[in-house]
Amino acid sequence: MKKPKYEIDDRVSFTLDNIVITGTVVVVDAYGTFENPNEVSYDIIAVWEGKDTLFKHIGEHMILKKV
Repeated sequence: MKKPKYEIDDRVSFTLDNIVITGTVVVVDAYGTFENPNEVSYDIIAVWEGKDTLFKHIGEHMILKKV
């Protein structure tokens, strides 16, 4: 498995159902998850519909860039 591109507290933009969301990395799953053990994933907190929302297991391929 490769080294994670992003770290805790990085601000990133990612896509979810063709919507771009910007948030802050709060967890790095450097060794993957049960759903996808071969890809680094992240838990990201972002404001969604006016509330702080935790998006879990966002695969590295879904992250567009660090902002």
